[in-house]
Amino acid sequence: MNIKKITNFSTILPNEFSNFSPNFPKECVNCGSPSTPLWRRDGVGHYLCNACGLYQKINGSNRPIVKQDTFKRTNNKKLGATCSNCRTAVTTLWRRNNDGDVVCNACGLYYKLHGVRRPSVMRKDGIQTRKRKPRN
Repeated sequence: MNIKKITNFSTILPNEFSNFSPNFPKECVNCGSPSTPLWRRDGVGHYLCNACGLYQKINGSNRPIVKQDTFKRTNNKKLGATCSNCRTAVTTLWRRNNDGDVVCNACGLYYKLHGVRRPSVMRKDGIQTRKRKPRN
């Protein structure tokens, strides 16, 4: 019997398995994630991220892909929101008053501290930020 030592596995494996090397950049075949704390494989041998691998192991099906918003909405611009007290549209945090109305951060904190609505003369056009000392 003639036994031959195989040194090149790409000749015996299908093309989709020939790229499994430690230096090849991996990508989850389900969600497309390029990084994960732990790489797993599905029944066929494709790479799955840890989340998709665990989901498939528990549920027996692929993890549903959640579509991300095409635009990022920042915290200071809630679509269509205006403060019911001072009518500003920009704030670092939106709050609700006791009546359930949307108020800006400044009006919400003022009411919480003083127990009365914030006067409209205290309204500023810009957001005041702290001048913090830099860390060493």
